[in-house]
This record gives sequence, C-alpha cells and structure tokens, in this order.
Amino acid sequence: MKLPSLLTLLAASTALAAPPTDNPVATFYDAPRGYPAWTDGIHWERVIDMSAYEKGATNFEKFESARDELAAQGGGVLYYPGGTYDFSEGPFDGPQGRGLMLKSGVVIRGEAPSGQPLATSGQLELKTKFVFGFEPRAGVDTGDRLTLVLTDADARPQKKPGEFDLAPLILSFAVQEGKVQPTVKAFRRGYGRDEWTGTAKIESTGDTLTIAVDLTIPGKKEAEPEPAHYDLKLARTGDTIVGTQTGTIRGQEVKGAVTGHFFKITAETPRDWNMIGLAPASDKRVSDVDDVGIAWVHLVGAIVFFGPDVKWADTWATAGSWKSPFAMGGWKERKPDGTHPWDAFAGGGTQSAGLADGRLIFGCVLECAASTNDSINMGRPDHPDGFGPEGYSTNKFAPRIAAYGNRVLVANNLLPRCEGRNFKYKQTTRRTYPAGGGAGMGFDLPRESTVLFDFNKSVAIEVNKSLLGLLKDDATGQGGAEPFFAEGVVVADNWAFNNGHKGYDISGSWVTIARNHNERTLLKEGWDPERIGGWELTLDGHLETGDGGNGAISDNLSRAFDLAGRNV
Repeated sequence: MKLPSLLTLLAASTALAAPPTDNPVATFYDAPRGYPAWTDGIHWERVIDMSAYEKGATNFEKFESARDELAAQGGGVLYYPGGTYDFSEGPFDGPQGRGLMLKSGVVIRGEAPSGQPLATSGQLELKTKFVFGFEPRAGVDTGDRLTLVLTDADARPQKKPGEFDLAPLILSFAVQEGKVQPTVKAFRRGYGRDEWTGTAKIESTGDTLTIAVDLTIPGKKEAEPEPAHYDLKLARTGDTIVGTQTGTIRGQEVKGAVTGHFFKITAETPRDWNMIGLAPASDKRVSDVDDVGIAWVHLVGAIVFFGPDVKWADTWATAGSWKSPFAMGGWKERKPDGTHPWDAFAGGGTQSAGLADGRLIFGCVLECAASTNDSINMGRPDHPDGFGPEGYSTNKFAPRIAAYGNRVLVANNLLPRCEGRNFKYKQTTRRTYPAGGGAGMGFDLPRESTVLFDFNKSVAIEVNKSLLGLLKDDATGQGGAEPFFAEGVVVADNWAFNNGHKGYDISGSWVTIARNHNERTLLKEGWDPERIGGWELTLDGHLETGDGGNGAISDNLSRAFDLAGRNV
C-alpha cells in the first residue's frame, strides 16, 4: 500500500484545521496597549467555515444563507480561510439591490496574517481576498496606451513676441498590436482643456525606443500656430520608460528628461451595491443592527458602509431632502432605510432615529474602493438637469469606510492608492465663477467636457459626521446633535490615500485618534497619478472647480483631518 506523502498529510491537516475562535482585536492589541472591551461581546466562538459551506450556488448566496443561520442563533463569525472569493455574481445594481449586508451580531473574518503587521507601514499583505464586479462604461482614450512626461518641453502660448515658458508636457499614444499609432495627443499639465494632436514616428530595437514627435502649438489670441519638434531616446524596463528628449520650439532648442509607462485603461466603475453593509430585520432599523464588522479581509472594489439612522420618508421623491429633487430614474421610488449612502441626503428627514452599538472594521485592505453615484444627477434648484440622466461620478459624500454609532473601532486598515483604474469620459459640466460677493457664484451654460473618474477622490474614513449634515433639533431639543456625540470611538493605525479629499472625518464623545497616516497628492486639473491628462476638474461630476470665492466654487473637501464632537 502506498503511504501518503508528507505534503499530502500537511495539506489535509491544514484543510481540517479548526477555524479561530479568539477575539482578533484582543489578540492583536495585547497588553499594555489594550483594546476596546466591547469587542469581547461578539460571539467569536460561534463560527461557520465558509470554505466548507455548501448552501448556495454562488459565494453571495452562501454568504446570505450562512449569515441568516448565525443571526438566528444570536450572532457569530463567517470565517473565510485564505484564498480569493468571487463576489461578482449578485444583486449589486439598482435601487432594489444589496451587497454583503450584515445582521446583528454577525462578523466577517478572514485568515489572520503572520505576525502583527501594521497598516501604517503602507503595506498589509492579507491571505483572504473578496473580489467584486465592475460595470463597463464608455471611456475616452481607453485601451493599451503609452504615456510620456517630457520635462522642460511645453511651449505655452506667447505672452510677448519671442517669449515662451517651459513646463512638463504629457504625450499620450494609443498602442495596438505592440506598435504605437502615428497620432499623438499632447496635454499641458494643469491645463485640462488644452489638447493638441500631432504625429510621431517610432522605431524600436529590443528595449530601446526612438520617437520623433511633431506638434502644432496654438498661438495666443490672433497669433499664428507654431511647430514644435522633439526627438526622444528611451529605454524600456517592463512597462516603465525613462530617457531624454531634445527639441526645437519656435526655433529655440530645449532639452529635458522623459519618464513614462505602458498601461491599459479600462473604463469601468464599481457597481451600486459593492459594499459590506447592514441588513435590519423587517421590523427594525439600521440603528438596531448591533455588533457587526469585518476583520482581516482584502476587499477589491467594495466599500464598508455602516451608515446613520434618521426618520426616513416613504420614497426619495417624496422625502423633501437636499438631493431628493435630483434623483435619477428608478431611484426616485427607492424606499430609504439607511442601507445606501445616498439615503441620508435623498431620503431622510431632519431627525435622528437612534444610535447603533458596535462597529468593527479591523485589519482590512480596501483596494479601488469607491461609491459610484449613478443615483443623483448633482443638480441644483437653478440648474436641475445637472450632468444629465446618463451622467455619473464618484459619490462626493460617500466614504470608503463609514461607521456610525456608539462603540466604534476602525483600526489597522489600509486604503491604498488605486492604480490603473482611473479613466476619462465625456459628461455635461458647468463652469463656475465668483459672483455677488462673499460665497456667491455664477454659472456658465452647460457644455460637454472630458472629466476623470478618480477612484482616489473620495472620503477615506468617516465616523459619525458628514452624513448627519441635515439633522436639526426637534421641539424637545433632542435628535439633532446627539449622533455627533456618540460614545467610545477609536480610529487608530490606519493608512489612507486620498487625492484632494478628506482622509479622516470623525466625530463623537471620548474619541481616540492615534497613529493614523494620510497620504495624498496635489489635486490639480488635467493631472492625476496615472498621468493621462486632458480633463476638467469638477466638484461633483457636474460643477467645474473655479478659482476664487468660497463654498462650492472651490471646496473639493481637500484636507487630511476634519474633526468634531467633544473629548477628542
């Protein structure tokens, strides 16, 4: 008889290993630092191993079935051992959709990494990954592309005869079948509407590229356009390009460095309900969903939304809220319940309806997470059409991690820069400018612009704050301020990237905010980490960012920390 090999025995032992039953927060934050004691109330000992669970045809169906079993028992843990779990099949679209919605007492747990890795290092390698689906879109300049940045190469329109300024120039080429096409687009960094075309002749030998570029530079006002020529000598290592350029602009010689990258642009956005969220019982509210969370899971394309509870209207269309008049399509008839990020501003009233207890987001990675606004057209009373019925954007007010209630722990999470997914698309926008003094502003007529879907331009971590902006005190003086002072909030050891938006937006009573890192780049029109250039910067997908003035004309919420409450 053939005996099993040592590897076979080890594999069998691993497969049969009992799932963990410890409190992962207590295990990680051991003495002397301590940890929030309320997390001991979760039923960590009651576990379903989801790798062996069979009630359901898809990972989504299995999740809901196992969740319901645990909820009926008073809560417990859905344990996902190391591996990749596909959550692209499910009801993630439209006003009647839903994501991975948790019932009271239920926590999602992945396999813990080795050691005690801190997200504040900017790295967090996890063994358990959830991958969500994306919705295809019609983009601009999509497909395989080569983008180059030429320093000291940009000739801006002349201020005086014979005078020009030098600045970085972005060149973008389409690539098909390994060859660069003869048409090149050029953008000046920070000048979103300045887009030129020209030609390029490319020769390659191994990893060496020689490119000759000819462009026509527009003249200022009535001045005649003038030519520019650049000779690029480049070396390729994988998808990365480095080299030098020499050029002639209006008869004057220039030279500088070149950096670049081969990459593929795919126009797609997260689906409406790509989220870990809340599922109140039929006769309960989101504030009745207590002691929920997620630990040690790498999420791709999904947010965590444990939102606030207010006195909801019957539908978005009848709510009379700030954004109710601008609901799109079937979203007008959505019955708000607090499970969707737009409920607070489109379907809610002005009174709080209670505070939940127990919100845990620990040791997670949120990769390319963003809430897609396909629900509100971002109109105003004076311009109700907004960006139109086919428009969309990232949701300006929806964070990647939201936790509302008492006893909140958001700790050791990594929200990295989303790379390779930003894309350009066409949409109706409206230019803004200062008018009327103070915070007043005016608007030009609608126009079609190229804008950027930027995964990184969204709030990173929010606790008990921005989505409560419509609340007011009732006749008893209660219900307005109360949620801003929820008790027992801890936000610690997180690393978050944001491109011109809030890193951390936090309120509460007895709040600990410790050892968090906010990483960011300068938000500038026509420029983003992917260096794809040539787009208009907007506040919300519709109103273009303008210089000067106050309020909406310039406020992209671009700050690292925004704090409120007391004893913070």
